[in-house]
Amino acid sequence: MSSVRYRLPGEGEQEHHITGHSRIVSVHEDNWPEGFVMRPFHITPQCPFLMICEGEDDGTDSGCNLPLHEEQNYPEVFQYFHSHIGEGKEFRKLVLSHPFRCMGMQKETLYNLLKEKYPNALVYWVESPIAGCWIGATPEVLLEGSGKQWRTMALAGTKTREEEWDIKNREEQSLVASFIMERLLPTGISVEASSPHTYSIGTLQHLCTDFDLTLPEHYSMPALLRILHPTPAVCGVPQREAMHFILRHEGYDRRYYAGIVGPYHPEGDTRLHVNIRCTQFYGDGSAYVYAGSGLMPDSTAMEEWAEINRKKDSVC
Repeated sequence: MSSVRYRLPGEGEQEHHITGHSRIVSVHEDNWPEGFVMRPFHITPQCPFLMICEGEDDGTDSGCNLPLHEEQNYPEVFQYFHSHIGEGKEFRKLVLSHPFRCMGMQKETLYNLLKEKYPNALVYWVESPIAGCWIGATPEVLLEGSGKQWRTMALAGTKTREEEWDIKNREEQSLVASFIMERLLPTGISVEASSPHTYSIGTLQHLCTDFDLTLPEHYSMPALLRILHPTPAVCGVPQREAMHFILRHEGYDRRYYAGIVGPYHPEGDTRLHVNIRCTQFYGDGSAYVYAGSGLMPDSTAMEEWAEINRKKDSVC
């Protein structure tokens, strides 16, 4: 059996529950069943696109046997990524992430702590024989809404409350906002964008542009999702080339980190978030906390490593 517990942003102590089975969904499928989305950063046979649906076990679940990650040498990977970013090079931005192995984390304690610390985040706890156990608190909306009315955001750049926004963070966030506009405008989707503003989550702050979308009659939400995921907030620019580069050179498999999580209701309110600030648990008592940062031409390994550690510490 599979199960989900989750708390939506702004809902306080209200909690939602799903108990049932994990159904594998095709990325090209538009008629999703109602349930909780677990889509990986990159779909593989080991990490499929799942919907956790209410009801009896239908036999689709199988044993989760994902191995522990190999150790990633962050300084070496950073230098390789950074050497491919900048004017005249392949990429304008790349997101480099890192899995931190931790021992002794308690699931119930972590889930309750995240609910308390992050009232404006989607906080979830998934148990699936296919995906394993994941707990996270993500503020980043990928798509929320219903029918033809949807909302997304460009959330990027990170600082503490005491710091000022610098050029690097503003340019990083601008790349995400520009990507969203460039993807949406040729589709006939009506777009209204806000000015960039500061979005606080715990002790950290991000820059955010909100987008209100009206879909044309022929357009579906899953089709919209296909053109947006993964945004440069978790991938890079240009999108497809950056994703292939990350898969080849990041040094580990992100699995469901930087994928998509959240409740989907065909006839009601859907709240899909990017799966950041998340932890994957293993049966041996260990867990991996995932965190990443956006690399730009003027990034340094020391600054980016410090940012990743601040994000990791926010969910430990």
